[in-house]
Amino acid sequence: MTSVTALEGKSSKPKKQRLTPRQARFAKEYVNTGVGAEAARRAGYEPDCAAQTANEILSYPHVGEEVRKWRERLKERLEISAEKIKNDVAHISERAAIEGDNQAALKGQDLLAKMVGAYAPSVSVHVDASAAHLQALLNLARRKEPKTIDQTDIP
Repeated sequence: MTSVTALEGKSSKPKKQRLTPRQARFAKEYVNTGVGAEAARRAGYEPDCAAQTANEILSYPHVGEEVRKWRERLKERLEISAEKIKNDVAHISERAAIEGDNQAALKGQDLLAKMVGAYAPSVSVHVDASAAHLQALLNLARRKEPKTIDQTDIP
């Protein structure tokens, strides 16, 4: 099926949208506050529907790109890096342990472990098997020789 734009000889490639001044302000305020509704209000959008407006605006790729740029600028200005954050958390955790605040020290250690990937991701598996299936698996497990399970093994 041919699209209308192809029939008209126009490119079907989407145009890159430009930020409106309010969208640009929204992106900056969103990075500053971290709250979409507040950023929408500060950018001049209708306060009564600020949360809904924020969700809509954040779905626009060109606004998301602007938010990413503002975050990068902020990160550079504050000299934030993953390594610096890890070091800061380690120092805070050590200080908490020295001061006897074991809960804070453990929380810091837990956060560091997550940051370095020390925890394996949890996996949940659901198996829907009848008692007959389970008994057949148990019988096969008790055998010395490995065997492929097929429908004939299940009573």
